[in-house]
Amino acid sequence: MARFEFRFEVDAPQRSVAELHRHPRALRWLTPPPIIMVVRKAGPLAEDMLASFTMWMGPIPMAWQALHTEVSDAGFRDTAVVGPMKRWSHRHDFTPIDEHRTLI
Repeated sequence: MARFEFRFEVDAPQRSVAELHRHPRALRWLTPPPIIMVVRKAGPLAEDMLASFTMWMGPIPMAWQALHTEVSDAGFRDTAVVGPMKRWSHRHDFTPIDEHRTLI
């Protein structure tokens, strides 16, 4: 399976980063333009939470269902249960750099 890794730093403590990702609107907030997302089902990020949504990449709608696991202040994993790819699983890691910055 292909592997893609991307890291960046944010000026926020690890706990704040984790809290942002747990918010019920996080999927909407963190989806970058020009992608349009309609969330059908989501809630606060929690173990075994299933989110259902449709994303438009240009004129093409793609239905997704993502199962969230390994949820902690250190990050989480989301795995596509339904989606346009044969297999998709990725991990979001929140690693403290110091008390004010986090590596995502």
